[in-house]
Amino acid sequence: MASPWPVAPDLALDLGTGLTRLASRGGGPLIERPTSLIPTSSRGALALEACPERPVEHGVVVDVRAAARL
Repeated sequence: MASPWPVAPDLALDLGTGLTRLASRGGGPLIERPTSLIPTSSRGALALEACPERPVEHGVVVDVRAAARL
């Protein structure tokens, strides 16, 4: 049975509380970014008065929709 999820056996994703990391087998880290989102307006402009969304707390995904946007 085929997996319904895209599979990349040579990549690893670490969705951490503070940082999200993407690494390749044998190549080390490819991307390391904060695990947070800055809300935007409907026109795509940054909503500077809004607080960043943090979809992961204490190692647990607490906002699935925000985590999917990462």
